[in-house]
Amino acid sequence: MTSSNKTITQNFSGDYSKKELFKIPVDDLDYGYLYKKIKEAISSKNKIVIDYINANTVRLLRKNKALGNALISADIIHPDGIGIWFASKILDDLGLRYRFNYTDWSLKFLEDCQNKGWSLFLLGSSDDMLKKAVRKLEGKFPRLKIAGTLNGYSGAEIQNPVGIINEKDPDILWVGMGTPKQELWIDKNKDKLNCNVIQSVGDLITYLAGEKTRGPAFIQKLGLEWSSRVLRHPIKYFDRYIIGIPVFFFLLLKQFILKTNKN
Repeated sequence: MTSSNKTITQNFSGDYSKKELFKIPVDDLDYGYLYKKIKEAISSKNKIVIDYINANTVRLLRKNKALGNALISADIIHPDGIGIWFASKILDDLGLRYRFNYTDWSLKFLEDCQNKGWSLFLLGSSDDMLKKAVRKLEGKFPRLKIAGTLNGYSGAEIQNPVGIINEKDPDILWVGMGTPKQELWIDKNKDKLNCNVIQSVGDLITYLAGEKTRGPAFIQKLGLEWSSRVLRHPIKYFDRYIIGIPVFFFLLLKQFILKTNKN
């Protein structure tokens, strides 16, 4: 752990607020605050649900009321990616302070889990992807406690995932099924789960398995990471980005007009 990361996790001021964006209460936070809330939940044996919102989530909210309800019932909703950060600057007088992308902090968090002795269960992706992810994690974090894994497709539907997870008794459950499936699954099962932290993580398992590339650092900094994915897999990401980004900006414009008319 570097000294800069120690500063982030240990000396965070706790200054924090929520911003309502697209009728969803979004937490204006950095990694330090998120780590602090996770640490508190585990040490006090309380339960928190952590979801995220990005441009794709906003698009899906239009036709999925259950997704909106699931997000609102979560304890923390962190922004994910430049789209929500940009929207906050348009829709709020101050906007979000932090351009937060959980993938940027995932390895740091896994290092913190290893140092704290926290156990982690991975629910999501395919059996093959989970095996690759675990193998990579064991190489990078040999003392990390991986309580178990379960396929996010057939495993979450055919088997009894709640019973399997509770039997392993993890501190943290990462659910990576993609939106809206992961949020709806968490909202339905959170009261039956015994773990302290339940977090939706999208395709993070694929990233940890080394099967998802993020593009050059300067592309990430510009907020154009999505373009690398489209170039590599145009058919797979056509709907989400080629169709989805214009729809997101249309919805942003609509919200801006509504805000302007109210004022």
